[in-house]
Amino acid sequence: MDIIKVKITHDEYSRKWDNIRIKFKNNSNKTITVIQFLWFDLKDAFGETILDPAQDGGNSDNVVKPNQTTEVEFETYEDQVVSAKVYVNKIMYSDGTKWVNEIKNTTPNK
Repeated sequence: MDIIKVKITHDEYSRKWDNIRIKFKNNSNKTITVIQFLWFDLKDAFGETILDPAQDGGNSDNVVKPNQTTEVEFETYEDQVVSAKVYVNKIMYSDGTKWVNEIKNTTPNK
């Protein structure tokens, strides 16, 4: 699984919260049924950390087939975010197997 792009966007329904849009590709030969993303080190325009607690995340249950690229978007419940670091924490595959990131803050091997 590769994270291709992380983009900060505004919520279309509320100007208060910023969102994290994650574009990623399933490079495995298995279909993903659930993926857990974690984000941390959210920064404002001054470069100051604005996330409390220090890490947050979200799960996507979009089915992602092998070699498919897709996007997901999550609310941060923070405002004035200009950057964030994102990594994959867990993946569940359609065959019932799962992958757990033992080395945090990195993406899984292809």
